[in-house]
Order: sequence, then C-alpha cells, then structure tokens
Amino acid sequence: MKDNTKLVINYLKANRDKKLTAYDVAMAVNLTPRQVNAIFTMALQKQGLGVREDGQIRKDDKYIDVKYLVLTDAGCLVNTD
Repeated sequence: MKDNTKLVINYLKANRDKKLTAYDVAMAVNLTPRQVNAIFTMALQKQGLGVREDGQIRKDDKYIDVKYLVLTDAGCLVNTD
C-alpha cells in the first residue's frame, strides 16, 4: 500500500464521526483534492472499502452539492501498517 493511501485511510478512520469531503481530507494530509479523489476511487471505492455519500453544504447563503468520503466497515478494518 502506498504512503498517500495510508494517509487517506488513517485520516478517514480517525475522523469517522465527521462528514469529510475530498477537499477536507486533502487539506488535513497535505495532498491535493484530485490526489485524494484518485486514491479514494482506486484504492478504496473500487475495493468496496469506501463509498461516496451525497450531501450539501451552505456557502455564501447558497447550498452546494458535495460528496462525502465514507469508509465502509471493511475499510475501517484495513491494516495500514
């Protein structure tokens, strides 16, 4: 498993109680949102370890559609050591 994949998984595991977008994760682990999305799609979502959930955030009195990155139960059990 690549180091950046470990960063993303470990961050999502540690913050499972929060609703996080790719941008949120990227800022926290010092990657770009594009990198986080690629990692999530290839290493997690396609393996059944993560899902994207629809959501909305409020910004400047408008609601914006977002996708939250969520680990499945199997994703939470992944050993990154």
